[in-house]
Amino acid sequence: MNIDKNKETGSVEKVYTFRVSLVNYEGIYRDISILGSQTFDDFHYAIFDAFDRWDEQSYKFTTKTDEIIDDFCGDKDSELDVEKTKIFRQKLEVGEHMTYLFDFADQWEHDIELLSIVPDDGKGDYPALVNSHGDSPAQYEENEDDDYEDDYDFTELTQKRYSVRKFLRDEVCKEDIDGILKVAHNAPTACNKQPQRIYVVKTAQGKDKIKRCTECHFNAPLFFVVCYDKNEAWHRSFDGQDYGMVDCSLSMMQMMLKVQELGLGSCFVAWFDPVKLRSELELPENIIPVGILPVGYPADDSIPNKMHTEKRPMTEMAIEM
Repeated sequence: MNIDKNKETGSVEKVYTFRVSLVNYEGIYRDISILGSQTFDDFHYAIFDAFDRWDEQSYKFTTKTDEIIDDFCGDKDSELDVEKTKIFRQKLEVGEHMTYLFDFADQWEHDIELLSIVPDDGKGDYPALVNSHGDSPAQYEENEDDDYEDDYDFTELTQKRYSVRKFLRDEVCKEDIDGILKVAHNAPTACNKQPQRIYVVKTAQGKDKIKRCTECHFNAPLFFVVCYDKNEAWHRSFDGQDYGMVDCSLSMMQMMLKVQELGLGSCFVAWFDPVKLRSELELPENIIPVGILPVGYPADDSIPNKMHTEKRPMTEMAIEM
């Protein structure tokens, strides 16, 4: 019999069999066998395929002693990178548990139990799915909105949106506020760090605080103050560029388009005193304000600024190479 050996240790290669169970989904698990000399990255892709996933996201394994994290963002320099860390190096024992978190946004949590460790007989191809129980849930929820129209014109929505500077006094309902926050939560962020922190200001006292920080409040009935945590934002390793402001801008753009879709109006306000705003809202030192978004129903005589339709030629914006 041809018994394979681990090239690093010279000892007999071992096959580790794990049970990977979806947390909060009773009875859904996959049993996966993998060689000790293979990496946690190999293990990740075996799990990825076993649960019928299709969209790659960040992930990490957590053992009783270590976190083993993928280097998706290129900003982590660690021997415990998933592509470098081999299964046998963790010195796992049968019956031991670890966790696997896939997609830091949607938070797919898994409990992993080591079922067995046996010598490799050289006949198998690993990693291998050896047992499957229960149907995998869809990676993303399907759009169940029956009112969605196939002829929905996104370009038209972007053209109709304009900066509203005159609002009615009518309050914005909770359902609409939640819908606006939902699209902000869905917005992409650099390396999926999600550093945005959005303060929802709707009380009279809160609105007075906003008015003391900027003249561009337009007496709106609702304000979103979009900030980011500078300790959590991604920084490009080449030059240290902080992408927190970009993340906030992406969230605000999606919020403004959702506001337009709801028949409301908004205005991206960057003209505010950041020192006053920090003081009025009692923002921690690590929270950086980027923009204020007044939101409400446009007044009957609200019209776009005369510069709204003035656009540079497309040839100046789009540069072919």
